[in-house]
Amino acid sequence: MMTTSVNVIHSKEMRNMINQLKNIGLVNKGIIFGGLVRDEIIGTYYREKFLEKNIGIDNYWKPTYDIETCYRTIIPSDMDIYFKNETDTNSFIVKITEFVNRFNGTIQFKKINNKSLIDNFEYNPNNSTTFKHIKINIYIRIGRTFTYYGHKLQFEIDVITNNNIVNYDGKDIEPPFNNLDFLCNVFLMEKINGKNNIRISNCTGTPIDDMSFANKLKFSSHIIDDIIQFKTEFSRNINNSNTEYINAYRILKMINKFHRWNITNLPFKMYNNSNFPYEADTMCCVCLQNIIINKKDDCEKDDYVLIPFNNQEKNGNIMHYNCFYNYLLQEQNKKYRNPETNQIECRCPFRNPFNFKDCHKSIKYEI
Repeated sequence: MMTTSVNVIHSKEMRNMINQLKNIGLVNKGIIFGGLVRDEIIGTYYREKFLEKNIGIDNYWKPTYDIETCYRTIIPSDMDIYFKNETDTNSFIVKITEFVNRFNGTIQFKKINNKSLIDNFEYNPNNSTTFKHIKINIYIRIGRTFTYYGHKLQFEIDVITNNNIVNYDGKDIEPPFNNLDFLCNVFLMEKINGKNNIRISNCTGTPIDDMSFANKLKFSSHIIDDIIQFKTEFSRNINNSNTEYINAYRILKMINKFHRWNITNLPFKMYNNSNFPYEADTMCCVCLQNIIINKKDDCEKDDYVLIPFNNQEKNGNIMHYNCFYNYLLQEQNKKYRNPETNQIECRCPFRNPFNFKDCHKSIKYEI
């Protein structure tokens, strides 16, 4: 009897599936935006560094092998793709359905109504362009046999379609629809002359849109330097009664990723014991447990959040990361409205507003 074994590397299979779904979207005139493009930049950078070392491709998918380039194995959690018309959207849906069926997978579609689109994402609140939003969930099981259940691959796609024939001011609109949340999400991916091309968006809703070509190149280089270090700045500048609810949602999503991001212009800072700026002996104001930070003894391994007082870190309040994250999540879900302004506010444990809506003012767009 012949015995054949197949070694299934989940992250490798996942990356390959995402690449195929990505290419189907690009061939059908889609514009990919958001986290997938950001992760593509990171993965490509560290992949090239890994290959330059010429240290053995067999260990490529082991994240503990060559820690310096471990981010080469980064996998996007979902894909956001935009189509300028319904025809291209339908073509994309037909093709990915054929792809999933080829592997005996399951594909589910959920139409998101315009109210949910505006309330939860506010893709384009400043003009009359309307969008159609479909959420697609894909499930494929690989390596399945009569005696082994196999590995499940699951992926989510948000498909945004422009329902307008003519866009505002007669110009094409594109992601992020004048509503950029983080500088790291400023890039788009599309297919040009048969090649996948990454470029900076022309519809960010920030001063980037008015930059000269040369300045855009310089600024995009600065953003990429930050991206490969998992650093970025919060740039969302929409201001309405629900702004802080959505701001907190996006910030929470970003700081709780597996590869945690350092958002440098927030009214709080995240550290671990090794990079905390000074020694501290205090108490977490959320759980009321002691916090002792002494880098010499390396006695604490936790991550921390510091809320500076009047921009003075030494007078700030220190919390365990998990305590702060759960606190901010609860604060966001409260949707507390200031009785004087009727605006939702997210307040720190000492009841001072975070004012995430003002963070964009600290970004320096001149390089």
